[in-house]
Amino acid sequence: MDLYLKGKTAIVTGASQGIGRAIAKELALEGVKVLAVARNEDLLNSLKEEVNTSGGIEPITLIQDILEVGAPRKIGAEGRTC
Repeated sequence: MDLYLKGKTAIVTGASQGIGRAIAKELALEGVKVLAVARNEDLLNSLKEEVNTSGGIEPITLIQDILEVGAPRKIGAEGRTC
């Protein structure tokens, strides 16, 4: 399915499992540059592998609990770019 999102950028939280993972994967397969944020590094790494195997754009991953105090400032301070 072509969602006409190729070349766009998205931040997906909760990207290690469930709906967040499915959204991150589909967006990456559509050609979207994805920043996948979650707490579980192993699951984020397996997401990367799945996307690579399927021919999508490899997501940038960030291990972060977004409910942690100061998390938005930490994410911004990482200096990551999509």
